[in-house]
Amino acid sequence: MNKSNEEKNNQPAYWNQSVEDIMRSFGVSVNGLSVSESEERLKQYGANTLKKSSKTSDVLLFLLQFKSPLTLLLLTAAILSVFLGDRTDAIIIFSIVFISSVLGFFQERGAANAVAQLLKIVQIRCTVW
Repeated sequence: MNKSNEEKNNQPAYWNQSVEDIMRSFGVSVNGLSVSESEERLKQYGANTLKKSSKTSDVLLFLLQFKSPLTLLLLTAAILSVFLGDRTDAIIIFSIVFISSVLGFFQERGAANAVAQLLKIVQIRCTVW
């Protein structure tokens, strides 16, 4: 029998509760938090910011290109070709896998750099009432 997410995480399903119940569970009122309460929560929970993700090194990013089941299957076929004495097929398969991995690496690195540049431009601000 599957348990609901609420039972698994011991978190209430907020979409099933009234606004008053949700505000009560967070300890807030319609008027919001007082300055002292907001400062206390800031000390207790920290700033509500997104953590910067660590950048994956280029070597690791390249090696991650080989984790695909299809790539692993092709590498296995190439190794098997080497052991069976069919070096031409092995060289062709290794070449295809290598070229595919290099292209995938440059695409992922370019996408990661584009996201990093966009995050530098974006400024996240909010007004707290």
